[in-house]
Amino acid sequence: KIRYEQAFRGIEELRQNVDSLLIINNENILEIYGRLSVRQAFGKADDILASAAKGIAEIITVESDLVNVDFADVSKVMRDSGRAHMAVATAEGENRAEAAAEASLHSPLLDHNLIAGAKNILLNISVANADQLMYEEVVRILEYIQSNASVQDDDGVIHSANIIWGTSEKPQLDNAIELVVVATGFEEEEKRRTLAPVVPPVRTAEAAKPARQPEVIAELEPLKPVPPRPVVQRPAEQVVLGAKSTRYSNIDVLLSKPAYQSRNSKFVVQMPGGRKEVLRDEHADAAPAREEEHGGSLFD
Repeated sequence: KIRYEQAFRGIEELRQNVDSLLIINNENILEIYGRLSVRQAFGKADDILASAAKGIAEIITVESDLVNVDFADVSKVMRDSGRAHMAVATAEGENRAEAAAEASLHSPLLDHNLIAGAKNILLNISVANADQLMYEEVVRILEYIQSNASVQDDDGVIHSANIIWGTSEKPQLDNAIELVVVATGFEEEEKRRTLAPVVPPVRTAEAAKPARQPEVIAELEPLKPVPPRPVVQRPAEQVVLGAKSTRYSNIDVLLSKPAYQSRNSKFVVQMPGGRKEVLRDEHADAAPAREEEHGGSLFD
């Protein structure tokens, strides 16, 4: 306990005189590597310090044709940053990006994965050949680191980290990928609630759609033609030629008579003594009988 208090006071004094302070807890080494001898434990601590110094140095010195991180980026992240967390992780295989990102947060340089609340993060991704680095891998790494760094305050405001990332080539990595993570800008006094990690979406191949089953169409029997109805032969009506007797059938006879006869006119003669006598014409008397026989006069 006394040694722990002395170490804590020494850390506080160093904090006032340095830009960034990297703390390695020996208890983390025990949790990660398990049962070790004292010599082996100290050796692991030395290896961790060496990998940290090497990681920062390679970020500055190793150039990249893709996204380069220089000394200005390192200075921006680590100057007057106080306590810092650093991790170096390597992974290979089909899911090497996710494995390296997860391993970086389980590094003994990180105090129980506590990068939550970091304001600035420097991230360098190294591969043997730049053509082997897929854009999808970079996106998944950035999403994973950001999901563990973001925090939410009591007012519900989400605070995300400013991630500066770059790439470099290391031929000795072969098919592996290496991550160097430097997280700074932690607020010691203000406690924030860590957001639940956001799992990057897994991009899976679209499931094959089942083959479309052929539609069963019922076969319909052809319609039988409707037999025609028998045509009833009706006897044709007999047509009698000849004109029907009408009142105008004797037109020729009527026109040949004088008008006074056709109209049955009577002539009255004044006789002596004031007596009147009607003159009769035999042809006129016979005409009415003939006219009645043929249907009457044309002028009736």
